[in-house]
Amino acid sequence: MVSLVAFRQIAAAVLLVVLAFGITARLAGAGSPPTPGGPTTLPGIVMDGSAEEFQGYMSELRARVEKDGTEPTDLDDALWQRINGHREILDETVAATVNCWRGYEGQRAIKPGNGRIPNDAFSKTIARIDALLGASKPWPSRLASLHQVKADLLNGEGRYADATKEYALAVESISPARLDFDTRLESCLATEGDTARITGDAATAEAAYLRALSYNFATVSDANAQMTLRDLYIQAGSGIIELRRHNLAKLRELFFIPSTMNVLGPQLDAAIAEAGG
Repeated sequence: MVSLVAFRQIAAAVLLVVLAFGITARLAGAGSPPTPGGPTTLPGIVMDGSAEEFQGYMSELRARVEKDGTEPTDLDDALWQRINGHREILDETVAATVNCWRGYEGQRAIKPGNGRIPNDAFSKTIARIDALLGASKPWPSRLASLHQVKADLLNGEGRYADATKEYALAVESISPARLDFDTRLESCLATEGDTARITGDAATAEAAYLRALSYNFATVSDANAQMTLRDLYIQAGSGIIELRRHNLAKLRELFFIPSTMNVLGPQLDAAIAEAGG
């Protein structure tokens, strides 16, 4: 039978092993976000400051960490306390934390006389990216940036298949937001051209129409978005035909995407005929 004293010694030894494993796992960046620091270790600006003020604090902290050459765990603690507190964070703050880890591991990745990067050179950086990806789903731009950085790291380590998957995820993350941006931009350009033409500002109208017409909507895979973008393209095309209506040479310079010629073709032909062509 184990004595009470022996039992306590065994229990204490087990506790020490568990604590040591937990600390080691955190320093290795194993899977889960680093534990945020408590209120006694972090200034009030971490939770109470604006996103811009927090960014300033993190920039100063990063400079100090990079000067000392230490692991950027202090940045982890501050960032995750902010994330878990549901406070606003700028994309550049997240990127700066990741890049600080990337720089720290990068300096230690290539040994003197050996230019080859080991396969696990950026394991801690990638572990932090994986944790941040899970907390960044509402922000497409941040997601895309994190996937791209991870892909770049995997590419540098020679893990090309994994890198390809991450690049694809970056594209997938940013595509809906970019499509929305492109649609808004095309709408603004086509309408800017119309309003400038109506007010007699031919130079502004010309520039806006040509910029709108430079967008190749035919490459867009989403059918509804492609239809909307096609309509905006036709709006810009009709506008520039009207703008150049009495200038035969300028009219003959116009070329449009083939799938719009059933609408723009007759308009262009009529304008050329009217101009004496």
